[in-house]
Amino acid sequence: MTEVVAAGYDAVYAAWSSSPRFHATWARNAVDEEIAAGFEHLNFVRLAELERLAHSLGLRPGDRLVDLACGAGGPAAWVAYQTGAVLVGVDVSRVGARLAAARFAARNLCDCAFVVGTVDRLPFPDRSVLGAMSLDSLQYVPDKHVTFSEVARVLVDGGRFAFTAFEVDAARVLDVPVLGVDPVSDYSTLLRDVGLAVDVYEETPGWHDRLIAAYSAVIAAEPDLRPELGDSAMDALLLEMSLTLQIEPYRRRIFAIARSQ
Repeated sequence: MTEVVAAGYDAVYAAWSSSPRFHATWARNAVDEEIAAGFEHLNFVRLAELERLAHSLGLRPGDRLVDLACGAGGPAAWVAYQTGAVLVGVDVSRVGARLAAARFAARNLCDCAFVVGTVDRLPFPDRSVLGAMSLDSLQYVPDKHVTFSEVARVLVDGGRFAFTAFEVDAARVLDVPVLGVDPVSDYSTLLRDVGLAVDVYEETPGWHDRLIAAYSAVIAAEPDLRPELGDSAMDALLLEMSLTLQIEPYRRRIFAIARSQ
């Protein structure tokens, strides 16, 4: 299943940079134009939310930050740029990791590295990471308990894990690939199970309207987007977005901050 996810995102990221229409559509509908230039992304995090996440991590220059499922690297690189942290992004998409590295090496924005791998096996020693983050991706992870255990393992005492993710309604995804593998309706339980203290766990405002608007806009713009994105990327986007609109698998989109203790 990991290979299926990686192949879909490889196709999207391979065409992503060459589609100004997609970037404009996403920025307008998914994040209300609240996005830092040069740090574009494929999730629903708005700039104010990203600022809050960065502040919550309490990072100082030289601290190590890991981004789980970093994609093309935009938001985490922004956090690293603002804080001076040393960023390592981990993602299953080779194309996404390569794009992230190229985007930020060209701009010399921060000390970043992007690694191809799964987030249930992080490439760090025990107690070696000051901060961890993830944005709108953990619902796709096939074994969330193992992944959260990995975060707990690598965080130093007092280190923080800040993330957004979609809670999944298990009854709606029984036969759905990826989302149906390990659906989680409450990440706070998992965080406590692996020994992390939960400081913040709350629903993000307006998430449902923005998701519907963004996915509907991309689907409606298919005739204009397909020539820019190509068939593989467009088909991958349409599959996920159409299915999401059809079955409405998500209970909530949450913002969480947890702490190693």
